[in-house]
Amino acid sequence: MLDFGWQEIIVVAFVLVIVVGPKDMPRALKSFTNVVGKMRGMANDFRKSMLEVADQEEFRDVKKALNETKAGLIEQTKDPINSIKQDMDDVASDINLTDTVSTVKDTASVISEDMKTTPPKAIKSPSKSKPKSTAKPKSPTKTS
Repeated sequence: MLDFGWQEIIVVAFVLVIVVGPKDMPRALKSFTNVVGKMRGMANDFRKSMLEVADQEEFRDVKKALNETKAGLIEQTKDPINSIKQDMDDVASDINLTDTVSTVKDTASVISEDMKTTPPKAIKSPSKSKPKSTAKPKSPTKTS
């Protein structure tokens, strides 16, 4: 706290002897020690009362409730995190489904375009040349 060396103490004693005088020195020192003792007692009483306030049951209950709340908040945040993870997995599976649907749509549009560009095979063309057929030729049948 206060860092007094022997030189400072000698200076204070010298000034005290000059100001108070050697005759009244014992009474002044006694008064000084009484004041210092009362200050220490007041500081100890203040410290004890603060410790009592800190130890009161209400504050213990508040501290316990805060600790439980803190632990509960940690547990409560686990559930939303798990549900968010589940939602993200659902979205990911929906994205895969969307990719599959768009692939099917693309395939269907390609087939539709192919059907528009190639003439139907059932209708004979008016030209004299025969259209090329992709069907297999019929196998000859035996007649008896």
